[in-house]
Amino acid sequence: MKQNQIIAFVQWLYRGIMLSLHFWIALLRGAVIYSLVPAMGALFASTAAMLEKKEDEEVRRSFWSTYRSLKSHKGLSFFFSLTFILIVTLLFYLNRESGSFALLSTIIVFYLLGVALLLLVYSAAVLTFSNPPGQRVWIYSFVLAFRNLPRSILLLLLVWILTALLMFNMVLFIVLAPFAAGLSTQLLISGVVKGQFQPAHKQAAAGK
Repeated sequence: MKQNQIIAFVQWLYRGIMLSLHFWIALLRGAVIYSLVPAMGALFASTAAMLEKKEDEEVRRSFWSTYRSLKSHKGLSFFFSLTFILIVTLLFYLNRESGSFALLSTIIVFYLLGVALLLLVYSAAVLTFSNPPGQRVWIYSFVLAFRNLPRSILLLLLVWILTALLMFNMVLFIVLAPFAAGLSTQLLISGVVKGQFQPAHKQAAAGK
């Protein structure tokens, strides 16, 4: 019995690692800056399919169909990528300064980084699981992030843990971080964004 559980866990972990690799491939296909939102949305959708115990081929199809349906959000991906580049650049220069002003500025920039991270995660989740019409994704993401503050804080804690993993072992980060992020998002916030609108990947499938 225990041996069967170990085998099942290894198989489950292998599927998670494959999802992580799909995520990196999707990210690179859009040169990162244009594929951030589609790749994250695809990761969230395929993680949900995996937790529903769907077959590997269904999980893979879920990933790439969601990725294709969200490719139109290149502008949103570019905005978040540019925001993170600017914030990291600011932190680099602030780290070279000293004094109370530099400390206060660093705290503010870290706060903005946290908000940007939350908006990215919630935006990808909203587009994947709810897909509000028009430009409402910003409104829904912002409201959901602060309305569900405990969940948002847990997400930021996960980011801190994954950052520590990156500094500890880059290989482990590559194979485990995306899957861990997908699982956490599925468990923490997917339930609060589902059901308001038809998901993007299902709309695309219905239109075929």
